[in-house]
Formats: sequence, structure tokens, C-alpha cells
Amino acid sequence: MNNKEPVPLHCPRCGNTKDLIVYTNTFECTKCKKEFEKIDLELYDDDQILSIDEKKKMAKGFEK
Repeated sequence: MNNKEPVPLHCPRCGNTKDLIVYTNTFECTKCKKEFEKIDLELYDDDQILSIDEKKKMAKGFEK
């Protein structure tokens, strides 16, 4: 069982905590205009987190 406290939602780019649009598994920063996966806040440091668009662009580089 994991007793670790959940990381509060915040934008890993600008630190915004108030102007976020929260969805089931993701959230969008209204200041940065980027969407992030909630789970990434638990797994990675802010400087290692990619936005969903950045992940898509990265994956596209592996397509034939």
C-alpha cells in the first residue's frame, strides 16, 4: 500500500495552480495552453514532464 500524498495539480512549465482545466486523466494550463497527463506529476520531476502534444510529436518521429 502506498501512503504517499498525491502531488497537487500544477503546471510543470509555469507552476500555475489556479487556472487549470481538469479532465479525468489530464489537465490543461490556461496560461501555457498545454495539456498534461495527471500521472506524470506522480512519476516525474517537472523538468522531465512532456505535454501531450510534445509526446505526440516525439512518437511521430518513430513512424515510418
